[in-house]
Amino acid sequence: MSDKYSVILLSAGAGNRMNSDIPKQYMDLKGKMILRYSLDTFERDERIGEIVIVANEAWIDTVKENIVKQYGYTKVTDVVVGGKERYESVYKGLCALKDTDYVMIHDGARPFVDHEMIARLAEAVRTHKACIPAVKSKDTIRLSDDKGFVTMTPDRNNVWNIQTPQTFEYVKLKSAFDDYMSNTAEYGQVTDDAMVWELVTGGSVKIVEGSYNNIKITTPEDISVGEGIVNKMSKSEMCDN
Repeated sequence: MSDKYSVILLSAGAGNRMNSDIPKQYMDLKGKMILRYSLDTFERDERIGEIVIVANEAWIDTVKENIVKQYGYTKVTDVVVGGKERYESVYKGLCALKDTDYVMIHDGARPFVDHEMIARLAEAVRTHKACIPAVKSKDTIRLSDDKGFVTMTPDRNNVWNIQTPQTFEYVKLKSAFDDYMSNTAEYGQVTDDAMVWELVTGGSVKIVEGSYNNIKITTPEDISVGEGIVNKMSKSEMCDN
């Protein structure tokens, strides 16, 4: 029996840094909604059997009717209301999954996940149980104290920019989130899914090669970068044909 892979596509963010009434994941990028780029990739990937979209309550009907139904996404099994914090949205997505071995948790505002990255993560998670895509930092990173003075300069070879989809063995991650949700004050705040895994299970997380194209659309400047990536991808597809 082949392994089952599911996706939780996070689309509940408000996108305050975009200075727009429309959340960033629903904005247009070269004639196509940002969310649909990654949704198309997961829908077409033969490894993925199920997709759950987590959306802001105000956008639930839009996602269901104007995205899932209108464009015929057959792998989307549910659209659920997200929480105030990322970890709450992830948990709601985990609870909505029907039957899976592994889960990929992806930011809806990262339009350029590709099939090669999905394949690397799908392979790595079978061995390591928890893995995250990342690229090495191109910049020198400095750590500072609370007064703004440099305290340390990490070796750039060991500094990574973390991306999504963060990928895990489903049963163990769901159990970790069950524990975390019951003891949030004890564990403290988390900024990504791998932190829950590390805090609760004590397990390690394997870094898997990501992509410098796998950007997160966060500010207006990112839209221009995204347009450049789309143009580059379109030219590559024309050359392949």
